[in-house]
Amino acid sequence: MNNKEKYIKSIDNLKADEYLKSKVLKEIKEPKKKTGIIALRVAVAAMFVFSCIWLMTGKEGVIDNSIYQNQDITQISKNIHVVENFEQLKSLIETRISIRDDMLKGWSTTDAVVNEAALAINSESKTSYSKDSDYSKTNVQVEGIDEADIVKTDGKYIYYSGDPCKIKIFGVEEQKIVAEIELYKKEEEDGTQNIYINGNDLYVISVGYRGLIKTMNDTLKPTGYWGNTTTDIYVYNVADKNNIVLEKKYSLEGNYKDSRLIGDNLYVISNQFIRNMNNEEEVLPYYISEDDTVKSVAYKDIYYITDDNNSYINIMAINKNGETKVKSILGNGSNVYVSQNNIYITQTVYKEQEEWNGWARMIVLNDLETAVYKFGISDGNIEIKESTKFYGSLLNQFSMDEYNGYFRVATTSTRDGKNYNNLYIYDARLNEVGKLTDLAENESIYAVRFMGEKAYIVTFERVDPLFVIDLSNPREPRVLGELKVPGFSNYLHPYDETHLIGVGQNTVDNGRGGVKSQGIKISLFDVTNPINPVELSSLVIGEKNGAYSEALYNHKAILYIKEQGILALPITIYDYNHYYSETFNGVEVLKIDLINGVKEKGRIAEQDKESRHVDRVLFVKDKLYSINNKGIVVNNLNTLEELNRVNI
Repeated sequence: MNNKEKYIKSIDNLKADEYLKSKVLKEIKEPKKKTGIIALRVAVAAMFVFSCIWLMTGKEGVIDNSIYQNQDITQISKNIHVVENFEQLKSLIETRISIRDDMLKGWSTTDAVVNEAALAINSESKTSYSKDSDYSKTNVQVEGIDEADIVKTDGKYIYYSGDPCKIKIFGVEEQKIVAEIELYKKEEEDGTQNIYINGNDLYVISVGYRGLIKTMNDTLKPTGYWGNTTTDIYVYNVADKNNIVLEKKYSLEGNYKDSRLIGDNLYVISNQFIRNMNNEEEVLPYYISEDDTVKSVAYKDIYYITDDNNSYINIMAINKNGETKVKSILGNGSNVYVSQNNIYITQTVYKEQEEWNGWARMIVLNDLETAVYKFGISDGNIEIKESTKFYGSLLNQFSMDEYNGYFRVATTSTRDGKNYNNLYIYDARLNEVGKLTDLAENESIYAVRFMGEKAYIVTFERVDPLFVIDLSNPREPRVLGELKVPGFSNYLHPYDETHLIGVGQNTVDNGRGGVKSQGIKISLFDVTNPINPVELSSLVIGEKNGAYSEALYNHKAILYIKEQGILALPITIYDYNHYYSETFNGVEVLKIDLINGVKEKGRIAEQDKESRHVDRVLFVKDKLYSINNKGIVVNNLNTLEELNRVNI
């Protein structure tokens, strides 16, 4: 084996970036007109580069977060700064408050005009099925990372938080309500948001609106100003349904934004608006820790990127032992994506421009940017890592993804009055490595799904283009194929590696040269040939009179049972000819497979005519459960025969 062959073999064995490795191998194998000594130097340089990369990489060949450990973040990232003291913090915040007040001074609400096309629609969550389980779990974006919802089940009990003051526990075997947890009285003006069930621990996330932090011992601590909110986390031991015990209560100042449960570690995020700057006590974020005491976030745990914020993003981690850690950054969180090792929080950055239209001053919000903050997480620890900005705004959490250490994001941007769509790819240090811009002019993103080395993006203006994008080379993402069909998808769900389910809306001509939404459309897409994607089958619900479903903007409202090919979602069908009266309110159950396509299996009516829309539908073994604040309807999963109705 000669020297050249040895170099090629050594480089090929390195666990480094595949694209870089292939480029160097190509240069060595095809040295073109280089002399032997030059080719040898290239090989030696390549060996050095890859050796450095290899030292920093793990098994997947990407930069590992261990490069950040035990290092001062300000030495790692030039973008991130640590707040040093109260004087500096006050100066940072007052700068932004002054800018805001100057812009709003003397302006009425009619003076401000927002470019609506530039604003992103903020939608959230989904319900998934596990092969090793005989009950449904919340439909989540990332497998193994649970997302909070108003309904959870462990297969034996169903926990429902639709009542703002109580948690109802329904026994699957008993077929009745077996316990209730009263969180607080209605006059306390608090409200339950979401829950998790983890073994015998029930986590209840609530928002308090009274401007107070309240410990388990009823000690009250005023927050920054009356009316400021707190995010409260109650931990109940529900092992004995006859003796449910409140074991812990945590609080985090600010309005609840999002959360994730990874194993036994809970991460909760809040947005806290800062109004008063009179003293140190009023400006620092407060929280209640594991020892039931009120604490403020230390300055060393408060970060800032720029002075363009007068609010906090607060992150609390609660580990398996109940211990807490809190980090804060000056900002205002918008969308949240969480992988096994990182939390990405975005913030919309408005470029404010004053214009005169001949009769009034206007603030036009155009050419939006999005900032993203990356936090590393591990076993209940939080460390800020990086930050960057990119053009455009995000649709929702599905616009973001992390794969093999690369962060991918899809945005809609506005330039010269036109919409454009973009896809950016960043490495672990949030350095841009690849991008695809100006996709689908004058359209906006309506749905995104990243699946490994592919991205599927739905844009819309008059028809629904489904773009298939190749991400196998992070430095050169490219469109492989495009499919145009009537209507559009709001949510894309993987059927398998080469097929997608689309949940969205049907469109019809509005008689004025445009289109209008009419009916819920369920599509089955075949992307086996990415150059020529095909809509295999579709079904429109409420095509004549229109329909609505929470699933259009909240993925948690969708139940998909892959092994049985069942998709179920809450739905309301209207009669537009009779003042939008409801002709059906309940659950639509569909059968989806590659042979027969999308077919209606049946419908389950609501609890009663006076009840509100169905909140969630889930299954335990061979039964479907439809739930809202009035009651639970139980049906046979296979035949849809009604088995029971329980008032709650």
